[in-house]
Amino acid sequence: MGYTIDQEKVEEITRIVNSEFDPAATADDILTEILADWNAGEEHQDWLDNASPQDIADWLKTFYE
Repeated sequence: MGYTIDQEKVEEITRIVNSEFDPAATADDILTEILADWNAGEEHQDWLDNASPQDIADWLKTFYE
């Protein structure tokens, strides 16, 4: 399944990630992770559509811990 996310949301997630835990992360880095081939299918897309940028950034932070 090919996931999608709004560009404005990606920019906000990138801003949060940069300020909170990875100043070198780019929007492309963020997209690589959140649009990966996750097994959750439609559930993952629903989460991308409805989760706040902060929630997605917090999820990405777990990759660094």
